[in-house]
Amino acid sequence: MRWWRVALMTLVAIALVAIGFLHSAPKPAPTPVKAPLRMDRITLEKTPCFGPCYVYTVTVERDGRATFRATRPLWDGGQRTWRSSIQWHAQVPEASMRALVAAVESPEYAQLRPDYSVMVTDNPSTILTVEGGGVERVTRVYVVPCRKDMPAFADDDLMRDVEPVPDIFCSVRELVDVASCARYWAHYQRGSFGGASPNPHPPPPRCKPIP
Repeated sequence: MRWWRVALMTLVAIALVAIGFLHSAPKPAPTPVKAPLRMDRITLEKTPCFGPCYVYTVTVERDGRATFRATRPLWDGGQRTWRSSIQWHAQVPEASMRALVAAVESPEYAQLRPDYSVMVTDNPSTILTVEGGGVERVTRVYVVPCRKDMPAFADDDLMRDVEPVPDIFCSVRELVDVASCARYWAHYQRGSFGGASPNPHPPPPRCKPIP
């Protein structure tokens, strides 16, 4: 019977060691919550693609001053083309500015990752850069849709396993694009090349280009 007692005591000892290990094993660290940003300025950048894409940057300061920068093709009616720089200015309405600052300084925006992209080529990127309090935060989105737009990609195999971009990114992008007049001014990039086409976004009076 002695061997039976020894075996039992050995099993009990092993069980106690295992329980102690489980209690002492380090638990996975929770994902750190990033502190909200301060927005002194924000820059929206649209990058080139293989094809006709609007390419521009627009910077909005905290006081509402907006600066739009782009180039547009010029055409002399023959074979010669060249590019002319555009730099226009606007003042963002106070209500739009309050909404923009609130969105950028929200906890939701602070949790955005630096990059949301998929492995395809020849598409434009949208980049938002927030500066404030000595900190710069860059978020780049390439092809990946925001969560609210995912139903439109239900049959797209490329997006099946892709984590969507949080909607706060699209909200901020839209606020910057419209409030700064960039949404309307981007059209001028093509207007002088081979004849103007109708602007799909007729600009409001406040968006008259100001050099």
